[in-house]
Amino acid sequence: MYSFRTITKLLRVQQWYKNTVVFVALLFSENLFDPKLLVLSILAFFALSFVSSANYIINDIKDKEKDTKHLLRKNRPIAAGIVSIRNAKTIAGLFLILGLTLAAFLNPLFLILTIILFLLMQIYTFSFKRYLYLDIIMISLFFVIRAILGALAILVWISPWLIICPFFLAGFLVSGKRYSEIALLKDKAEKTREVLGKYSLKSSMRFLKISSTLLLLSFTIYSIQKNWLLLISLPFAFWALIRYLNLIKIDPKVGIQTQLALKDKKLIILSISWVLVIALTLYLS
Repeated sequence: MYSFRTITKLLRVQQWYKNTVVFVALLFSENLFDPKLLVLSILAFFALSFVSSANYIINDIKDKEKDTKHLLRKNRPIAAGIVSIRNAKTIAGLFLILGLTLAAFLNPLFLILTIILFLLMQIYTFSFKRYLYLDIIMISLFFVIRAILGALAILVWISPWLIICPFFLAGFLVSGKRYSEIALLKDKAEKTREVLGKYSLKSSMRFLKISSTLLLLSFTIYSIQKNWLLLISLPFAFWALIRYLNLIKIDPKVGIQTQLALKDKKLIILSISWVLVIALTLYLS
């Protein structure tokens, strides 16, 4: 038997935060306090989290040798030899089945798109992750699909501009991760991730700035179309992005392990303030 800590590390539970994108549709469709739709969104979150965990395990199996040379990833259960390849495959299969079962419970369209997402993740793992910029674009696309799945789970329509926002948010986070990996690992970066040999600190920072600019621009356009009062939340979003950028410059580990950013009080306060202002604007105006 494996310890609870080992299982959570294997499943990368700390990265389940990526699937909170499914709640975007619930919040912006002004259905946050609808009990039935809230439950459906929560089920969607766990369905995607289980499927994502299955994908993470498959990725860790494939990259076991490279991970053993990585400063941080060498401590992952598979790379460290704590969990065998055979057992890892069994656990991955179990969580994939659990995730798809939950997806099927929600509705057929949700299930179909979830399967497509999983297959795209495999294409990324075994091919696209090696190509310059395509790796960032693919991960950003995964965020968009998650946002669409959030809308499918509760069967609501949301603005395309709002769907685009997760794409640029993911682009911001992933380019920040590439910047951090190069800054932290330096000459050893390419040995741990092939594509890092094609990036530089300058190109990563350029992509980071472009993504953050387009993210704010997309949300601004959405705000003008939906409710101009939403523009009040923009300063919080801008400040939060700047804060995160400063954090990865001070400590590159934050960019690699995004969950470390959740320990920064200023970033947490800014993020919560942004969401609160949005909620108050949508539900009280």
